[in-house]
Amino acid sequence: MGVKGLTTFVDNNPSLLKDYQLYSCKVIFDGNNLYHFLYHRYNIRQQFNGDYFNYAKKVKQVFVNLRKCGIVPCVVFDGGYNTDDKKHQTVLERARDRLRISGKNSFRGSKNLLPILSYETFRTVLDDLGVIHVTCDYEADEHIAILANKWNCPVISNDSDFYVYNIKAGFFPMDYVDFRIKQKFTKDATTGNKRNQLYILVQKYHHQHYFDVFGKFNPSLIPLLATVLGNDFVNGKVFSYFMKKFKKPDTKKSKISNKRSKAHSLISWLKSCASTEDAIQQILDHFPPERQSFLEKIIHDSIHSYTKIDSDQTFLEKYLESEFDINSVMLNDYFGNGLPEWMMRSLLKAELSPFIQNALVLRRVILQCQVEDLRKASSHEISKPIRRVIYGILFNS
Repeated sequence: MGVKGLTTFVDNNPSLLKDYQLYSCKVIFDGNNLYHFLYHRYNIRQQFNGDYFNYAKKVKQVFVNLRKCGIVPCVVFDGGYNTDDKKHQTVLERARDRLRISGKNSFRGSKNLLPILSYETFRTVLDDLGVIHVTCDYEADEHIAILANKWNCPVISNDSDFYVYNIKAGFFPMDYVDFRIKQKFTKDATTGNKRNQLYILVQKYHHQHYFDVFGKFNPSLIPLLATVLGNDFVNGKVFSYFMKKFKKPDTKKSKISNKRSKAHSLISWLKSCASTEDAIQQILDHFPPERQSFLEKIIHDSIHSYTKIDSDQTFLEKYLESEFDINSVMLNDYFGNGLPEWMMRSLLKAELSPFIQNALVLRRVILQCQVEDLRKASSHEISKPIRRVIYGILFNS
């Protein structure tokens, strides 16, 4: 879900985005975000649970275009669900939303419900084209941000968490990426001759752009802004008592959404704060003493989840450079036993689905529904005998 209201805030402050011609570079894609985005961007038919043939054609064209522009993509996918269960409620909420959409679509026509084999189709195209891709052990966002700063290359995603990470080479929101090829003539630095340069047009977001839009606002406060707005780890309602200090504008007259006005109000206030710690203390002062210790911890934990990319390491760097020690990402099953090396390698290569990891590590699998009549048995019922065999093999039972 990312940071509540932050995408709308950026959309409504277009000066935070700058035109940029992308070519001859590495770029890291948020894989889970990308395969969802492309299906809906190209209006691939969703009726009858998907048109995978046309989807594969569109995905192939995107990566062929990138190659023509000299862009080397690295696609990074999420792995299994985190064992700390911090995002378990988020996962369940998404599954419930999908269920609600499925029930409506079975009567009114399919809309924005990704067919369940889209991931497999997308990954197959990557393999056919030889595109570099890797699946993380758990959630990929942090690994992507760390790797991008190690490689000094941009990130492309629609996840609003990347507005918060300080990506040195910039973040390109996927909604503002035009995958169609454009061309310009440039002068060769060596020969002086003109040459044709192909590129794709994107909009670049960078923390430094905040100085152009909001003056003395310190971008190092963006992680605190994201925390108070609410993200996958902290419910923004926790800070509702503090937010009462800000007078709400008349959103009917100004046509500004509550979430957008909330972000604007917070930035205006943060401009007056001397530092992150000063801002945190001012927030805590609005709560009873017995709650302050708890709130201070969740604020610092949330901020650290964004800022630790400057000091943390990721296994992706060595894995993608063939200097990888599989023991650095070994996972334990539900009973604490290490998964076999061959299985770990297969999970990282996406030869095995995260479904397998979730079953072994958490003993919990959430099956995604399709467009179907919810008054009848689930379409997954037919595969139950197959899943029983899979679970039997995994659990030696």
